[in-house]
Amino acid sequence: MRKSKKEYRFKDNPRERIFYETFMDKHFNDGRLIDFVSYIIHGTSSTLGNPPKKMVSEEEMGAFLSCIQWLGSPVGQGFLDDVKENIEEELK
Repeated sequence: MRKSKKEYRFKDNPRERIFYETFMDKHFNDGRLIDFVSYIIHGTSSTLGNPPKKMVSEEEMGAFLSCIQWLGSPVGQGFLDDVKENIEEELK
């Protein structure tokens, strides 16, 4: 699965679509999306080449992509604004 669980929201929430599409353009087109997300969720093994410890399931992939989409939502944007503010404050 390479889809968000909330794609029905794209029509009414174009920012969510933009976040999702930007992520997919950057990480899916090289054919390594599953590896990339697997590294993030499961970490790397200690074997030669450091492959992911485990590949993500369809359920995990859908949840991960839904989180990326969520960053474009009004609540996700508020979270990003808070993070930016905290970073700026801490790095003064």
